[in-house]
This record gives sequence, structure tokens and C-alpha cells, in this order.
Amino acid sequence: MKYILIVLFTLVLSSCKCQKNNGHNNLTETESIIINNFIDVELTRELYKNYKDFEIVVIKEAFKEINNLNAYEYAYENWHSNREKATLEENQQFGWILNKLEIKELKDRLAGKEQYYWQASDFKKIKISITKYDEFKKTIVKDGFLKMQDRLIIFLSKPLIINENYAFISFEIGNGKFGFGSITHFTVLMKRERSKWNAKNYFEDGVFN
Repeated sequence: MKYILIVLFTLVLSSCKCQKNNGHNNLTETESIIINNFIDVELTRELYKNYKDFEIVVIKEAFKEINNLNAYEYAYENWHSNREKATLEENQQFGWILNKLEIKELKDRLAGKEQYYWQASDFKKIKISITKYDEFKKTIVKDGFLKMQDRLIIFLSKPLIINENYAFISFEIGNGKFGFGSITHFTVLMKRERSKWNAKNYFEDGVFN
């Protein structure tokens, strides 16, 4: 768990240091639909049945959107390491919507992109509270985590929209016991199906809980 925390701290801190946004940016309508379609379904999974009465806390500083591509790239290269080329059916089945060149080009475009800061109003159907990363870190360092044992802590990226049909979201969730007991983390490929965005494929980043 210590290794997971170090990775989380690095991701968030590097994101904060590189950005100068004043925190007043907002989600687009499409981004709002995607994130709410995802979070509303994700938190109803059987995985969280023991936490149904927990308060939900979202870390204000969003994961950088490039994190989505890092996890996707890791999974893509791992899958293709002993295969020459995926078939059209395999691309659809495993969610390979970007090739290596497209990944690189998109990473270059995302370099230096402004930080996004979550607001409680971003989440339409669930009640959440927002806390800054620094406040969360201080709570852990000072053993204040004893007050957080009945809370779910969420680190989340803003949707990275690839085109009108696909988007990525990076997600990390843990319970407040002992500061941050990781439950799961992944990058998910969201697909638009009629008026709703649904989770289709999940990608690991090579860091295991």
C-alpha cells in the first residue's frame, strides 16, 4: 500500500507543479455526461457493498489526462508484445482504439495542459465532498486518518475525449482506514451508446495493489 500511496502522491504533485490554472474552469456538457454516467454506475458495483454508508470524498486536483494514455499504452504494449497485429475483431473486443503513433501524438498535444479542479457541483446524482490533496496528505501524516475510517477517497481524471464515441477516465478509490487503503484503480474506456456513455474496457497500469 505504501508504494501505491507514493505513486498517487507523485501523480498529483507533479500535476499541481506543472499547472497555473486558477481553479475556475468547468466541465463541458459532454465531459459532465461522461463522468456522471461513469461514477453513478461504478459506485453501485458489488465491490463497494461494504462501503455503502461511507461518505464519499473526491480529491480536488484531478489526475492529469495523460495518465489515461499511460495506462492504455502499458496495456496496449503488453498485449501486443507477442503478437504481430490485432485483427479488427480483437481491436473492438479489447478496446484498441489508438495505435502507438496515435498515442505519441496525443501525448504531445496533452503536454502542459491545464490542471482541472473538481467541484461538488460536477457530480449530479451523488453527494460528495471535496478536499485538496495537501489537506488529505496532512491528515495522513498527522494520524488524522482515524477520523476518515468511514470515508471513501477518490482520485479521478477529467474525461479524455478521443472522438464523439470514445473517452478515457482514470480512477483510483480507497477507504480512509489507515489513510488510504486502496480498493481498486484502473483506466476505463467509455463508449457512447445512444445517449449514454458506458464502460467498455478496463486497462491496468502495471502497478498492483
